[in-house]
Amino acid sequence: AQLGAENEQVVVLDADLSGSTKTAAFAKEFPRRFFNLGIAEADLIGTAAGLAAAGKIPFASTFAVFAAGRAYDQIRASVAYPKLNV
Repeated sequence: AQLGAENEQVVVLDADLSGSTKTAAFAKEFPRRFFNLGIAEADLIGTAAGLAAAGKIPFASTFAVFAAGRAYDQIRASVAYPKLNV
């Protein structure tokens, strides 16, 4: 939540795990900049890429096993190739 107070461009995206990933604190303090995308990791990464392309600073939060396994293609194609700040 500290980064959110320091920079209004910071947004947090979560895969329905805010209690476990501790993003609930950010959600409570900045509800308009917190997005729960449900259990859809590829969508989480695609949305984060779009927000980064629009000038936001997204933090995409999920369990590592899901980010690496389910969202790898999105990370590679939507974030890494265009060198977006996700």
